[in-house]
Amino acid sequence: MKKDIQFQKLLEDRIRKVVKDKDLTEYIVSQKTILSKLDIDPIVGAAALNFLLQELFYKAEEEKKFKIERNQACALQNIRMFWYRIEIGKEHRISVEMLKQVLVEESGVEWRQIGRIDIRDQYTLVQLPNGMPTELLQHLKKVTINQKQLGIQRLKKRSGKKHRRKKSPASHKRVGEHFLAKS
Repeated sequence: MKKDIQFQKLLEDRIRKVVKDKDLTEYIVSQKTILSKLDIDPIVGAAALNFLLQELFYKAEEEKKFKIERNQACALQNIRMFWYRIEIGKEHRISVEMLKQVLVEESGVEWRQIGRIDIRDQYTLVQLPNGMPTELLQHLKKVTINQKQLGIQRLKKRSGKKHRRKKSPASHKRVGEHFLAKS
C-alpha cells in the first residue's frame, strides 16, 4: 500500500509538470482516437494508462533493486571470505535471519557481508569476511542465542590433497576372488 501511495504521488507530480510545461495537442488527438475506436469512457482509459504506467514503474523498481543486489554480490566476491563453525544448529531452533541479526549486532559486520550459511543439526557453518579481530572472535564465542553460546571458531583450510579411505588387503582379496569366480 505504501508503494501505491508513493507511485500515486510521483504520478501526480509528473502529470502536473507535463500539463504545465508541454504541448499535449498531439497526445490529446491520439488519445481521443484510441478511446473512440475502443468505445471507452475517458476515465476508464485514464485508469488503464495509470495501470500500465504502474506496471512499468514497479518493473523498473525491481530491475533497479536487482542491479543493486547484483552489484553488492559482485563486491562480495572481491572480499576474501573464511568459513567459521558455530556451535548452534537446528536442534537449538536457530534460523538464518536470527543468526545474521546477532552477527550484525554483535560484530558490526554488515548484513550483506555475511556469506553462505549452512545450518546443520548440531552446528552451523557461516562465511565471514577476512580480518576478524581476535578480540571480536573471543566476544562472539560468548554471545548466546536461545541460551546456547555461539562458540565460534575459524575452520582451518584443508590441504590440497584429497583424503581417500585406504582399502584393506582383505578387500583386494575379495575383488580378486570375484574376478576369478567369473572366469
